Amino acid sequence: MPKENDREAIASTDLLSSALRALCLTRDYVGEDLLPPIAGWDWYDAGVKLVAKIPNDEWAKQFHLRVRQSRMKREGITEQDIADTMPDSMDNTV
Repeated sequence: MPKENDREAIASTDLLSSALRALCLTRDYVGEDLLPPIAGWDWYDAGVKLVAKIPNDEWAKQFHLRVRQSRMKREGITEQDIADTMPDSMDNTV
């Protein structure tokens, strides 16, 4: 039987994952023109913080993917350019 701390950790991870999912899907719905992945934009900064807390979560991977695709499209950059400029908390690239 899981300990209370284990249950709390699982609940916390589920909550963070749900928040990250909401950010990703909201961004998908409104489009990257309205929510580009730019430091200083609340949605992006929150996503980076959430990814740092749950780096192996499926929605963390989806966040990485969306950021990568947006930056490549918008800036005409390569995978290496992105790797060179990602925050340390986002080193787990897809």
